[in-house]
Amino acid sequence: MPTVSVIMPCYNHEKYVGEAIKSVLDQSYTDFDFLIVDNGCTDNSYEVIKSFDDVRIKVFRLEKNDLEKASRILWENWTGKYIAFMCSDDVWEKSKLEKQMKILEEKSDVLLTATWAIFTDEGMNTLEWSKGVFQKENRSRLEWIRYLLENGNCLSAPSVVAENTLYKDVFCKSYGYWQLSDYYSWLIALKRTNIYMIEEVLVKQRFHSTINNSNVSYPNEENLIRTKIETSKILLQMIETLEDTDFLEMYKDKLVNKNVSTHLEIICEKFFILLEYARKDSIYEENVLYFFYKYYAYEENGISISKILKEKYKYSYMNFREVSATMGIAARNIKYEKQIEYLKKKIRNLLPIKEKKILKNVNEELKVCLMKLKRGYFNEELFEIIVSDLENILLIWDWLNYIEIEIKREELELCKRLCLIYQKNLEMVDGNELYTNILRYQEAIQKLIVC
Repeated sequence: MPTVSVIMPCYNHEKYVGEAIKSVLDQSYTDFDFLIVDNGCTDNSYEVIKSFDDVRIKVFRLEKNDLEKASRILWENWTGKYIAFMCSDDVWEKSKLEKQMKILEEKSDVLLTATWAIFTDEGMNTLEWSKGVFQKENRSRLEWIRYLLENGNCLSAPSVVAENTLYKDVFCKSYGYWQLSDYYSWLIALKRTNIYMIEEVLVKQRFHSTINNSNVSYPNEENLIRTKIETSKILLQMIETLEDTDFLEMYKDKLVNKNVSTHLEIICEKFFILLEYARKDSIYEENVLYFFYKYYAYEENGISISKILKEKYKYSYMNFREVSATMGIAARNIKYEKQIEYLKKKIRNLLPIKEKKILKNVNEELKVCLMKLKRGYFNEELFEIIVSDLENILLIWDWLNYIEIEIKREELELCKRLCLIYQKNLEMVDGNELYTNILRYQEAIQKLIVC
């Protein structure tokens, strides 16, 4: 059996998959088999894959695109002691596997290696902005975890070679993260083993900018939103589940109580670490609220977190009151709404005196009309006044639309037509409905003229 199984799913990469396969077959390290899954390709990728005649290649083909099924086929058929992942549009340097296998065979405490990588355009030209993304110096296991949590992902997925059990337990699982599945997998792996970084560019990753064939990491609006949400939740999961000894070692420079010794005290320290992250970036604010509400009443052997916080950290729910009023989605929404309302008022102050005078007259007349509608007092004169007021509003509609009046032109025009009908057919009047509509118009106008 080969020492390494190289695995590669492929979906619609006919332009690139041949170059990717060749870069694997040309490796100076040769003790590997190469498993490729055509993941329901609709282009000519399968024909390109089958054009390679090498006994190390095993090809599987799916009728439809199904990444989970493709992954399952790969892990059910690999035989190597180590697993190397390859993307069907990327390229390896010739010495990649050789240098990584040397590390894995020499260092018993390392079950996973990675290398430096760069992004290229579709023609394999280096993108200058990417030179520092995946080029970080080697670190210890805990230093890696903290660095990743504070700086985001800097490890290249197609550079990984890992012991097969670790790979199956960590990298083959679906954690529910769409944007940051690789990033989270690195962190989970680091809970179990050291990662050794070979400080040399041995992988070239294509960065696609086209809409139909863009990377998952391409910075469009949807991807950026998902990235922020997932970044926040991953930090929370990692901090919450870190072993006590790992947490103390990782954050020894940040501990509020340098003499922390119990599990309950460590939970308190985790709260303050989460609070520090939230103060640096608002995407982490919800984590603080979740953690406090979850653990404040938690206790062991009759001793609660609330007691530890109060006695050893001089922190109680009264201190948290300010945090809960200034952090999180609700706080941001209220601040946003207040800012929007402030800006609307500034815009409404731009309404010229002439138009404002028209609105004041309309406002006073509609108030009188509302009193009559409420009493059920209908006559032709009433509807004549309402129609006239609505016409006056429509005459200055360009200004009202500019300063964002909270009604629509279409409904004013429809209401005017309805009142013209009522004016000639009083027995048809629906007083309650008309009162509700006129009241909304009057209130919307009132907001404009008080500015």
